[in-house]
Formats: sequence, C-alpha cells, structure tokens
Amino acid sequence: MTTIQDLITYTRQRANIEDNQFCTDDELITYINRSLAELDDCLITRYEDYKITTYLATLTNGDYIIPLPPDFLKVRAIDYSPSVPPNGNGWYTINQYQLPERNRYNNSIQNIASPWGKVTLSSRVMGDSIYMAPQDEAGGEYQIWYTPKYQWLPLATDALPYYMDTQAWSEFAVVSSCVKIMNKMVLDPSGFMAEKQEQKDRVISAAKNRDSSGPKRVANVRFAEDYGPFGQNGF
Repeated sequence: MTTIQDLITYTRQRANIEDNQFCTDDELITYINRSLAELDDCLITRYEDYKITTYLATLTNGDYIIPLPPDFLKVRAIDYSPSVPPNGNGWYTINQYQLPERNRYNNSIQNIASPWGKVTLSSRVMGDSIYMAPQDEAGGEYQIWYTPKYQWLPLATDALPYYMDTQAWSEFAVVSSCVKIMNKMVLDPSGFMAEKQEQKDRVISAAKNRDSSGPKRVANVRFAEDYGPFGQNGF
C-alpha cells in the first residue's frame, strides 16, 4: 500500500532535495495531488470504467430533475424502474436526448396514447443536475452510473486509490511533481518532462486492456428491438 508519505520521500530522492526544505512537505503534498489528478484524467478519459460508481435517486410525480452528487464528474449510464427494484419491474436503459428535443414529448395526451408508456423517457446532464424528459413521465426510481472526481489526499498517511497503486503508475505523479520542483527552483525541468511523457504513454498503453477475457461485442442500439412489443424490456 503506497501512501502520500511514500511519494513525498521518493519525490525528494528523485529531485535530489532530501535535505532541502526549499519545497516543504505541505507543498509536495499539493504537487503530488495535482499530479495524481492528472494521472486520474489519463485513466478515466480513455477507459471510463476504472472507477465507476452508482447512486440511486427517486422522482415522484411532477419531478423531473435529479441532483448530481458533490463528487460527480461524468455520467456513464442511467437505468430506470417504475418502482424500487427488486419489487419493481427491473431496470431499463435510459438514453440521452439532444437539447433541441427537450420538449418533443411533453404532451400528456401523446404519452397516454402510447402503448408502451415510458418509451420516450430520456435524460440529459446540464449544470449540476440530470434533466429527464418528458417531464410528466419522469416519476420512478433511477440508478445513476457515474465517474467521480479525483479525491484529494491531504494527509501524509493517506493511501493511494487501488487503481493508481499498481504497476508503479504513481511514478507518473513523482516525475510530474519533480517538474514542478525544478520550475520553482528555476532549474531545467526538461529531463523530468521527457520522463513524464514516457510515463504517461506507458500508463495509457498498459491500462487499456483491463479485461482480456475475450473480444468486445457491438452494442445493440436499435430502438425497436429494445422497446418494441417483443423487445427484451418487455413493453
């Protein structure tokens, strides 16, 4: 288990400032956290499932806005159920609507006439909320799959997240912090900058094939097969 103190020690060794307090430990904690946040970006912008998590939200009749959690970064997927599973009817996938479509299905008569009820239900992330449409059909239970922001590690005893503490990927944060140290000391950071790029390329390459159990399959996004009278969602 790698801690922030381990990275502080290693960063001082790499930058050759073991006995030099020109950069304090508090400063190094800041440098290391900003570098770890950059490493986090490298992983989650290319491979979205590295730290995916979920939360549940309930909308009653008339509500159509789901607040986002404080640590929200990106939505990965949204599921819907007319009532709370497992007593409900199971989860159904909700797709994103385009902004010009936001009022397309806000028609109660049209929704009542629809034989499948929730066929038109869709979502969109805007600001600090998720907006559901059509508004008068949004009532029910939602499961939000999302990628959280990087969680700052303020204490020297804090341990790195599991997805960073593998294959020496934290080396990226060390050399990135060394670049910041060299810049503060008005020294040439080019050697560390080159190594930082090498480490970034290595992490991106190594992190890609996380599941090697078999080839990926093409997602079926044909609307009729998902929501037709004989579709898998049972409408």
